[in-house]
Amino acid sequence: MRTYPTGCVDRGWNTPPLRGRSWSTAHTALVAFTIETMVPLLGNWAWTYPILFFVLSIAHSGIRLGRKTYVLDLAAGQKRSDYVAVSNTVIGFILLLTGAVGALSAILPPEGVILVLSLMGLAGAALARQLPEADT
Repeated sequence: MRTYPTGCVDRGWNTPPLRGRSWSTAHTALVAFTIETMVPLLGNWAWTYPILFFVLSIAHSGIRLGRKTYVLDLAAGQKRSDYVAVSNTVIGFILLLTGAVGALSAILPPEGVILVLSLMGLAGAALARQLPEADT
């Protein structure tokens, strides 16, 4: 399914699929930050955050699928197993870092934590743009 909700707005099948998905995730978080800080009336609507969470979940699923597909297309044989192992380890460390950022909620308001996580998403999207093309 190559549609905008999953973030798959890339030019070709061999373009790293993480690019578009990363941008859509970061944009969803930035929309939540904007609603919380600049349009509080919309934030009071009961469906605002469930809808944003739904969109974020779709984009996150697309990122996970894109990461797996990209790693599998990147290498073959034993190198593939090595790449999967390293990729899973790096993702584990990133999840620990993200949890530590979430712990900042004790000293930052929710808008600040959302902004920090959004900026992390934008940084990840910028790094995904630098990935080389995967041979299929």
